Amino acid sequence: MLTAEEKKKLFRKLIYLFIFAYLMSNGPGVLLVNKPVLIAGIPILYLWALGWAIVQIALIIYAYYKLWRDETDDETAPGQSQPAGEGETK
Repeated sequence: MLTAEEKKKLFRKLIYLFIFAYLMSNGPGVLLVNKPVLIAGIPILYLWALGWAIVQIALIIYAYYKLWRDETDDETAPGQSQPAGEGETK
């Protein structure tokens, strides 16, 4: 389990990496669009965008497991007392 300070540092690193990946996903489109290069039958421009989209998705999944999952588990922890009015049967 990460401390609050470690989570804050990790969050900042992930934000910077995500911004970098976002900027790179837009990338050198003009340079790639005019080249008829295909890799495995897919235009290189599509592969460029797909590759950076995979990086962005991986960063989000990593953030979920390292930062956000504990927060959602804390909110729905078993045995936690419910606020008045919730879960009551009549």
